[in-house]
Parts: sequence; structure tokens; C-alpha cells
Amino acid sequence: EDVPPPAILELQARLARFLCHANANETGERAGAAADPTAAAATSPAPLCVARMSDACFGGDIPPLAANAPTAADGDGVFGWHIDADPMLLPPSPWTDAYGRYPNRAPDRPRFVTALVYLPPVWEEGWGAPTRFLDTPTGDVLEVPAAPGRVCLMDQDITHAVGAPRPAAGTRPRYSMALKLVVHPPASGSPGGGRRVRLASPAWGEP
Repeated sequence: EDVPPPAILELQARLARFLCHANANETGERAGAAADPTAAAATSPAPLCVARMSDACFGGDIPPLAANAPTAADGDGVFGWHIDADPMLLPPSPWTDAYGRYPNRAPDRPRFVTALVYLPPVWEEGWGAPTRFLDTPTGDVLEVPAAPGRVCLMDQDITHAVGAPRPAAGTRPRYSMALKLVVHPPASGSPGGGRRVRLASPAWGEP
């Protein structure tokens, strides 16, 4: 449908606010947080533009919203390693006409990000079904456990895979939703200003 459900709009609005805080300037000021609006404008970056992935990237056949519901009966072998998208590998399109092809996380370019949301209201740790992330140079695998309401922000060009639930989960599906976003950096004020989109503030420390 043309108008996204209210829950999706609220999720996107909350993510946009989170990312604006994550991309505050190095002094720790957050956009709009200063008491003096003039000071805030002078010390804080312009707000980011957080949008669902446009049809201009792949056409209308690939929606910006996907869902998964693995069960223990599926087994881990059903779900292979994959990426969601890579701006370096896009086909010729209105998007590449406007932005060209570039590595994700390049300065002054939109960053392709997926917000993975775990939907079950109850999910016990022993039921498994993590999302696995592969470091391709080393072969190391990092697992993010499923948890009710957990949101995992990841670059779309990161290799990952769905993990199936363990037999202890019975027939319960592990529902999740992937919202594919494009995050445009704030205007730098000059060409080649080097603005990068961050998914977390350095001040927050390592996760």
C-alpha cells in the first residue's frame, strides 16, 4: 500500500532520532539540545535524512521491507550467507545516475543500513535463532542473539545469515522484520566536506 503502517512510521522516526544523536558533533552536543537555538545551529550537525530504500535503487520489485520466520524444522542449512545491498554493486538506475557507485560508508554519500527488528514478545535465550555476521577476511562469525524488541542496525553490505531456532523452541517461529534504509549525511557546506554517517557515537564506547 502507498501509506506505510503507523508502526513502521514510528519505528523509522525513532531510528532517525537515534541516528541524529549518534551523529552529534565531537563536543557531545546533540542537534537541538542546546538551550540557545542559535548555538545549537552553530555547533551541531544538520539533521540526517533517514529514508526507506527508494525504488530508484533496484526498481519496484524489491521492497524496502522484508520479514523472516524461521523455525527449528528449517535447520541452519536453509539460510545462506548474503548481503542486503551494496551501493558499489547497484545496477544502472536513477540512483547511480545521481550518486554513482561508491563503497558503503564513503564520506558525503548515503549509507545503506538495515534495521533488523526481533518481533516475538517472548523469546527465551535457549531457543536460539541468532543473526550471524561473517567477517569475510578472517572467517570469524559474530552472533547477535534474538531478544524481544531488540533492534540491530547493520550496514547492508555486511555478510550475514539467519539462524534457525533450536529444537527447544518447538514449532515457534522467530519472527523478525528488516527495514532497509538509506541515511543521507548532513550537508557539509562545501564539496568534499567529508561528512560520514555513523551508526553509533564514539563517546558511547565499544558495544
